[in-house]
Formats: sequence, structure tokens, C-alpha cells
Amino acid sequence: MYERCSVCHLLFEREEGFYTGAVAINLIFSELLVAAFAIPFSVWAALNPGVPFIPILSIHSNTGIDLPFTGPPPSHLLPP
Repeated sequence: MYERCSVCHLLFEREEGFYTGAVAINLIFSELLVAAFAIPFSVWAALNPGVPFIPILSIHSNTGIDLPFTGPPPSHLLPP
């Protein structure tokens, strides 16, 4: 983002709470994405006793923590 407008030299500033809102939207989006895959998988694993649930859970347990840090926050991709 430019510091000033190239035509009128108006100073661009982020409003108070911008980054807090961006983090909140990113966290909500990430956790909903994790839940969209975790809940159906858990139901499927409960209905099929032969599924190795514990090894798969241990491998993917950090997805909810790691996902918000991958790529740009979705709130920065939304139009103003």
C-alpha cells in the first residue's frame, strides 16, 4: 500500500482494529474449513471400525493451528 496518494498527497492510514478484524476473519475461515473436513471424517471413522483413527488424527492434529499461517489472510483478499 502506498503511503500517500500520488495526486492529492493524502496520507493513507489503516483504521484502528483493521488487523484485529483481519485476524478474526482469517481464524474463522480456517477453523470452518477444518471443521468441514474433520466432522465428516470423524463420522465416517466412527461408522467404519477398521479405520486407523488415532494415527490419522495424530498426523492432522495441527491443521487447525497451521492453516491460518498459510498464505494471505482471506480478509485481505476481499474487496473493501
